[in-house]
Amino acid sequence: MMLGGKRILLGVTGSVAAYKAVQLASDLVKSGALVDVALTRGALEFLTPLAFRALTHRQVLTSMFDPNQPEALEHVTLAREVDGVVVAAYPPVGPLRMLQAVRHAGIPLALAREVDLPMEPSDDGGGLVASVEVDFAAGARMAVRHLLELGHRRIAFLCGANPPDRTRNPRYRGYCDALQAAGLEVDPALVFGRNAEESDSALQGYHGMRELWARRTGMTAVVAYNDLIAMGVLAALHEAKVSVPGDVSVVSFDDIPLSAFTTPPLTTVHIPAYEQGVRLVNALTAVSRQRRGLRDVLATRLVVRGSTAPPAAPGGS
Repeated sequence: MMLGGKRILLGVTGSVAAYKAVQLASDLVKSGALVDVALTRGALEFLTPLAFRALTHRQVLTSMFDPNQPEALEHVTLAREVDGVVVAAYPPVGPLRMLQAVRHAGIPLALAREVDLPMEPSDDGGGLVASVEVDFAAGARMAVRHLLELGHRRIAFLCGANPPDRTRNPRYRGYCDALQAAGLEVDPALVFGRNAEESDSALQGYHGMRELWARRTGMTAVVAYNDLIAMGVLAALHEAKVSVPGDVSVVSFDDIPLSAFTTPPLTTVHIPAYEQGVRLVNALTAVSRQRRGLRDVLATRLVVRGSTAPPAAPGGS
């Protein structure tokens, strides 16, 4: 077993991407590792400790990553005992100070997104860093091009950050790039996001879509940040008696299993979560063995289902 006897700390934070951490924990255990899991308060909104306990047969921590004391990880006995830390999901800004503390302790890190940390070992004893990220920007360009090819020109973007940051948010960056490549301006009236308790959730999509529709922007399509947000979008449009895809087409990200069973089934950008989990395991092994940093980027693909179609008429609603 490639990780036989190694002790791994798997950190999971609040995001729809947290669901892939269950598969990742399973992969780590199958690789022979002893896996301890730490869940933030945000992660507990998506997952319960029971699933991880059943997979790992070990402790699950729920208060270790206190955002008010990110340095605390360095002083926790568990962190000093592990052979590596895998962070499976965290927000775009990320708990950078916490990650810096882990690296400073000389513990190898495997991250599910690119982060502003040195990848190579440093003279001060800093540990190795591997990142296995998904090319969300390319996925967003693919989604917008699909809508453009169908004939849409008034394409909205709905996410959970206010305002969407083109630098930090690759999905929004890809959306902007695709529109501009087609000779279209990014209309601020078609972009919605807000910092809220329900960010990245169906409730965020529901409230966001209601507000976007009330603006009467003439939108004929919307790109939702993820499938859960898209489900809220569908609910809001159904409530407003707006046909999908007859009046508005909807594209989202993730391709979670439920996305194939919404009404209509969602056209979505497939995120290779299982492959990312496998590569995170392999990356942690590789950086420890080769003593050098590693960066891997995974491609996405568009799964076309029933939520997209040509616009019914120029100008939309």
